[in-house]
Amino acid sequence: MNENPYAALPPPPASPYATLPPPPAHPYSPPSPAASSAVPSAGPGAPRRRLLVAVGGVVVIALVALTGWGLANRSSAAEWRARGEADRARLEQQVGAAEALQAQVASLEEKVAALAADKANLTDQRGILTEILRGAPEVTAALQRCAAASRAATPGDSAALAEAEAACAAAQAAATVLEQTVASLGL
Repeated sequence: MNENPYAALPPPPASPYATLPPPPAHPYSPPSPAASSAVPSAGPGAPRRRLLVAVGGVVVIALVALTGWGLANRSSAAEWRARGEADRARLEQQVGAAEALQAQVASLEEKVAALAADKANLTDQRGILTEILRGAPEVTAALQRCAAASRAATPGDSAALAEAEAACAAAQAAATVLEQTVASLGL
């Protein structure tokens, strides 16, 4: 039972690489005369060199383009920074002016409130003065009645004295009301 299990299999196919010549001993050694007579070429590393030159050229072009773009954007960034600083200074100035206007508005609102209070006070004072002007003739008439009754009364006439006393008390009451009205002016 020591038989080889692979003995019945067909032999492996020949390698496609078996027909290639062996590599040169050194990569920079001159090509063999058989290779140079078949097809003229630029050398064994020519395609690799072309690729490296192309990649290097693309890299140089990309570096030059990126440097130019960076320089252009650097000046653009400086312009934007300058504009931003100018706008910020202008905004701060406008905020300062707005705060000053707000203070002026608050001051004017206080003055308007004071004027409204004064106007209300003047309106009240006008009403009081109107009452005084209406009450003054009544007080004057009551004083005139008191004076007339006092002149007409004689020392022995008790009815005339009572009438004069009543007229003077009415005049005094009217004068007291008028004094209170004048006192409400607050002058």
